[in-house]
Amino acid sequence: MAYPTGYSKYQEVTIDKDKVSADLTDFPVTVNLANLSKAGADIFDTVRTDGGDIRVTKADGTTQLPREIVEIDKSGKTGLLYFKFTGTLSSTVDTVIRIYYNGTDTEPASDSTYGSENVWNSNYKAVFHMNDASGGLVDSTSNGVSGVENGDPTYAQTGPFGGLAIALDGTGDFFNTASLLDIAGNVNFSYQIWVKSSDSTQDNYFCGTGTHDGVYLRTLSSTTDAPYIKMDDGSNWVGGGGSTNVVDGAWHSLHVVNDDTGNTYKGYADGGSAEISLNNSSVGGLVDTWGIGSNDALGGALAEFNISEFRFSATNLSADWIQTEYNNQSSTTTFYSTSDEVGGASPRSFAQII
Repeated sequence: MAYPTGYSKYQEVTIDKDKVSADLTDFPVTVNLANLSKAGADIFDTVRTDGGDIRVTKADGTTQLPREIVEIDKSGKTGLLYFKFTGTLSSTVDTVIRIYYNGTDTEPASDSTYGSENVWNSNYKAVFHMNDASGGLVDSTSNGVSGVENGDPTYAQTGPFGGLAIALDGTGDFFNTASLLDIAGNVNFSYQIWVKSSDSTQDNYFCGTGTHDGVYLRTLSSTTDAPYIKMDDGSNWVGGGGSTNVVDGAWHSLHVVNDDTGNTYKGYADGGSAEISLNNSSVGGLVDTWGIGSNDALGGALAEFNISEFRFSATNLSADWIQTEYNNQSSTTTFYSTSDEVGGASPRSFAQII
């Protein structure tokens, strides 16, 4: 039985092929660490309190994968882990990975081969997990994009799929990214945000770019349209579209994809097929600032809701990618199954694997 040097315990995660919509390359998988809690021995009996000793491999037990520990509570047996499945995540055969732990190793450098930044391939330009304690958002990619706090957001709220969230009060709370890289003229991009709102009495502007010269996500304040997502470019909005009520007090995953091939922006709610679209020929040039919890980087059109997990990538994500991402995040326990602990020899001290 192969182990990484110095490791003697692991638990397996088996990804259900039926939850993977197509073969996907370098897909970042979400693992709710609470799913590894078992009646007997499990990861939380051995792991370091900061999770720095966690290593992830493919089924062979030796091919390491980049991983990011977002948070972990050893005594509460909770936490959130991301890893990149390097290569092809199969839609025809179940995929098995191993999560190793030895209670000894420390956190790999973030920019090392298997460190946290390498979970996010070069297409990802900013990833905010919303697990920050105060003072703004920290980017998990190597780009170091800042999410600048405005107002007085409430941090450490309960989020979806084992993560945390931030509550915005609707009067002054939002974040802006004054340097979300140079996306001006970039015809291929996508973004995702998780939101929770129950306010159908006014517009909810979830996120957007610039001063109304890009596309942002919103709901409308009319009685018939309020529950559904819309897209707006400042002078044109897609009304009457969408079928998923996104202001029902539950968490919802929202995506926008700039599909340059089809000359449209496409909006998705909770995976599935695109629910709305907007012709992108009417949209002005994008700027490099972004508002999260607002329709622009200046704090326009604020509303009261919770936000979690914002990702921006310089590629037009496929519908299969979006559906698989939603399958993974919305229900981790159906996306994969987890094993009991394997092994059991006492952990040993050894040179860090990076």
